[in-house]
Amino acid sequence: MKEKAFFVERPHTIEDLMQPHLLAHERKYRLVKTIELGKIDYENFVTDMLADRQFIEDNAGLCSRGEVWQCLLIRQRRCRDGILVMPEGGCYVGWAALTNVIEQSLDEADQAADPTVARYSAEKVFDRLRKNIYEPKT
Repeated sequence: MKEKAFFVERPHTIEDLMQPHLLAHERKYRLVKTIELGKIDYENFVTDMLADRQFIEDNAGLCSRGEVWQCLLIRQRRCRDGILVMPEGGCYVGWAALTNVIEQSLDEADQAADPTVARYSAEKVFDRLRKNIYEPKT
């Protein structure tokens, strides 16, 4: 089974990815490469996704659109959470989405706390990403 995510066109910041959407609007994707960034570089990336990035340009040729989008996963070092990226213009984010890893891990935590909870909220996803960016790892 292919993973699915809701991709947003030309997001400026990570907040732009926090949109309610219908499941029917999610696209199938496959990761072609994971790029891990240091904390400061990742924070810089998620607060200005339209800036030209060398790491995107270096890997844009691996990506393609079709029935299943072949995309990059950009994440902070030592974190599972991240941003799915479909490059545009070779060096910046044309389309982006939150990874399903975030959604799955939040669903598991929610269900452990309350088995009647079956869905996550965009606010929880954002809080988790913000925590990863702004709080030091131990």
